[in-house]
Formats: sequence, C-alpha cells, structure tokens
Amino acid sequence: MNPSPAPESSLIKPGNETAGSDAAVTDTANDSFHREDLAEIVNAFNDVTERMQRSHETLTAEVSRLKSELHSANEQLRRSEQLAALGEMAAGIAHEIRNPLASIQLYAGMLIEDLQEMPGQQEIARKISRAVRGMEAIVRDVLAFARDI
Repeated sequence: MNPSPAPESSLIKPGNETAGSDAAVTDTANDSFHREDLAEIVNAFNDVTERMQRSHETLTAEVSRLKSELHSANEQLRRSEQLAALGEMAAGIAHEIRNPLASIQLYAGMLIEDLQEMPGQQEIARKISRAVRGMEAIVRDVLAFARDI
C-alpha cells in the first residue's frame, strides 16, 4: 500500500517557487492567493505587530511605574519602622526619667514645708520644684510624641 501523497500547499507551486513570486503568479481561478490577498495578510500582520509593540511599550512603562511605587512604599515603610522604634525608645526614656522626677518633686515639696523658718533655703526648694515641673512637662510632650508615632 502506497502512502497517499501529501496535499500540495497552495502557497508552494511546482518547481519550488512560492505562490507570491513573479514566476508562479497566475491569474487563474484555481490560485488560492493573489497578490492582493497576500498584501492584506502582510498588512494585517504589520498592524498586529504594531499593536503588540505599543502594548509592550505600555506594559514596560507600567512595570517601571509600579517598580518606582514599590520602591517608594518600601522607603516609607522603612521610615515608619524607624519612627516606631524611635517612639518606643522615647517612651522608655521618658518612663525612666519620670520616676526619679516624682521622687525629686516629693522631696522638694517636703523641703518647702520643712524650711518655713529659712526663706533662702525654702526658695531653693521652690526652684527645684519648678524645674522638676518643667522637666515633667517635657516628659509629657515626649510621651505624647511617642504615642503619635
């Protein structure tokens, strides 16, 4: 049994000439493709290629924009993490300062009471008390800052 011959391509003509070459183009009704048909196919291919190129350029620009946004978001996240660490550190320091300030304020108040007969020393105790209140205000501001971070 002989295998049946492969169907002849309508683009290939006898003599290995392509259907689009000048030597093979005939103006018969049996030709599947004419020059006009091939021109339409080539034009359609070119249109698709141009659209794909524009899509590629658009996608490349979008990828670049998204990479830039990602970089910015990562930088912002890094800064936020640093600020959070700074806030925790500030809160810890404020707590450590606040406890001794409370003791100093307590003892300054006791000195003010005890030094009724010594106005010069009593004034020194009042200055200590005022300075401690100023430092407590600073500590409150630092704690408020740390909470806002």
